[in-house]
Amino acid sequence: MNKDLYSILEVSESATADEIKKSYRNLAIKYHPDRNQGSKEAEEKFKEVASAYEILGDQKKREQYDYSRKGPSYDFDFKSWDVDFSSWFDKKYGQQFTGQKGSDIRSELRVTVEEAFFGAVKDLYVGMERVSFNVVPGSADGSTHRVTGKGQRGSSPELNGDLIVKIVYLRHAYIEEVRGIDFYMSKVIDIATATIGGYVQLDILKETLKIKIKPGTQPGSSLRVQGKGMMTKWGLRGDLYVKIKVEIPTELSIIEQEFFEKMQAGLTK
Repeated sequence: MNKDLYSILEVSESATADEIKKSYRNLAIKYHPDRNQGSKEAEEKFKEVASAYEILGDQKKREQYDYSRKGPSYDFDFKSWDVDFSSWFDKKYGQQFTGQKGSDIRSELRVTVEEAFFGAVKDLYVGMERVSFNVVPGSADGSTHRVTGKGQRGSSPELNGDLIVKIVYLRHAYIEEVRGIDFYMSKVIDIATATIGGYVQLDILKETLKIKIKPGTQPGSSLRVQGKGMMTKWGLRGDLYVKIKVEIPTELSIIEQEFFEKMQAGLTK
């Protein structure tokens, strides 16, 4: 069955490079494995979208692809365009060895959300050996990373096992939860802002956001801020969800007391 790359990326054949890139980013976020954990369908769709962009995102490859589509027996196959994931996997991990291979060692590395977001270099100790590990920007919570040759020793250096590092997020001061690539946190606002609306500032990961509060915002409601969640290793970002908490004053001035009394009287009429 033909696979039309333009249809996969949901763009027209005349789409500009910027339009193709924008559609790819939106689809990559939609089908990202971290947002669809356990979904094989989403995983396959994500790979398909990435493969399509590998070709249409490159001007030379796109021209070759457009030319090939004009043929009478057009039948597209990703494998002919050097975007076959399975062959890369086989070359990397399917080698046959002789001799005694060392076992892999598994280790957990606890990192802050900031370190996972911006990237960092951390030290791990495997037995008596110190291993310098590069935390790639966008490393997901629970993700595993392989460090070649840093596991148990084999009969020769090339047969050493690998070190498999699992990333574990430390508890954050104000980001309450990270779900896939989305952040969840709370924001306390005063009762006046919740009633008549306004703006509040939100500090997150070295950035200050100005959030609009709509009039009549209810306690427990959530606001979505697009593109302010976790970074991924592909350069995409998830969203930020802010749960609103309304602070009820415990002490009122005379003017405030009179104001609320008049409001209460108006509501009971």
